[in-house]
Amino acid sequence: MIDKDIEAGCVKKYGSHTRNLLKVKQGLEMIKVLCEELLATEGDDSLKDAAIKAYNQVLFPHHQYNIQKACATGLNSLPSKSLVLLLLGEAEETINVHLQSYVTASTPVIAYLDKLFLSKNLGIDW
Repeated sequence: MIDKDIEAGCVKKYGSHTRNLLKVKQGLEMIKVLCEELLATEGDDSLKDAAIKAYNQVLFPHHQYNIQKACATGLNSLPSKSLVLLLLGEAEETINVHLQSYVTASTPVIAYLDKLFLSKNLGIDW
């Protein structure tokens, strides 16, 4: 798929399969960082703080100003961690098992995609 986009000269064009795959990888990475931050912090503001940190680390550099501002507004209006746990019917201990499971499962997938992009000399920062 990536090779076909390279041959067609459309790797970085909007809607290309390669660009879409990079966006999926960035989404996986943002969720991974969010999970890691939630595992490392406690308190009711930890969801908002973790989401802001994950967004700023992973997606902020790739978004235009308007998207950055919209995301900041949305992230600042996230509910408390305890409310989300209540709505999910989860306890802190059980949710942490799920968070760690995602981190463990996503790490080699993200590494594989990074290696794939780098092996094609496409970079991963666009």
